Amino acid sequence: MHMHAPIAPSSGAVDRFVTRVLGLQVAWAAAGEEGLARAPSPTHKGRLVTLLWSKRSEAERWGGLVATHPRIKPLSLSDLHVDVLPKLAVLNRSIGPDWSSGTDRSEIEPADLTRRLRTTAVSLFLREVLRSGSVWILQGAEGPACLMSKSRQGAQVLPCWHRRDLAQTRIAGPLQDMVVAEVPFADFREKTLLWIAESRRLVAPAYCEGEGLLEFEASDLDAQLTGPSHL
Repeated sequence: MHMHAPIAPSSGAVDRFVTRVLGLQVAWAAAGEEGLARAPSPTHKGRLVTLLWSKRSEAERWGGLVATHPRIKPLSLSDLHVDVLPKLAVLNRSIGPDWSSGTDRSEIEPADLTRRLRTTAVSLFLREVLRSGSVWILQGAEGPACLMSKSRQGAQVLPCWHRRDLAQTRIAGPLQDMVVAEVPFADFREKTLLWIAESRRLVAPAYCEGEGLLEFEASDLDAQLTGPSHL
C-alpha cells in the first residue's frame, strides 16, 4: 500500500523532462553498484528518490555524485513503462527528473510520471498528425496489424504513430513480420477509424507497450483529431 501523500511536482521541470524524453524516446540513468542512482527525498524523511535525466550529459555530470562506479544507462520508453516505473512503484520510490545542484529538485510518483508520459505522447501524436497529414501503422498480409486490448477483454487494438521511425521500432515480437505503412490523414479518419468502429476494435495512438497504455474508441479519437483546441 502506498504510504505517502502524492508529491506535487514542479510542472515546468516535469514537463521539460517529459517533452525531451518523448522527443528522443529515451531517458538516462546512472546505474551504480546499488542499482539506479538515488538520493534521500527532501520532502519525505526516510524515502528515496530514483534519479532520471533527459540528457545523457546531465546523467554523466551528476550520476557520479550519487552512485558508486556508475555507468550511464539509456532507458527506452518501453523500459520505463514495462519495467522501471512499475518496479519503482512497488519499491515506494518517487522519481527525480533532471536533478542537479539547483534548488528546484522536483519529485513525481511513478504512476504520475507514467500518466504524464502517456497523455503527452497522445497530445504530441494529435498535433503532429494534424501538421504532417500522415499516420503510420504496421501492415500485414491480412491488413493493419492489431494487438490484444489491455482495457477491453477480447478486443483488439490498432497501434499507430505520428512518425515512421516510431512505427519501425515496433517491428518485433508479435509484429515482427509486419511492414510500415503510411496512411494519409483523410483516409485514416474516413476509412481506418470507420473500420475500427465497425469491427469493435480500439485504437492506441503513440503506442508503447507497458503500464498505462491509452486506448480510444474510434469516435473519441476522431473527435480529438477534428477538435485540436485542447492541445
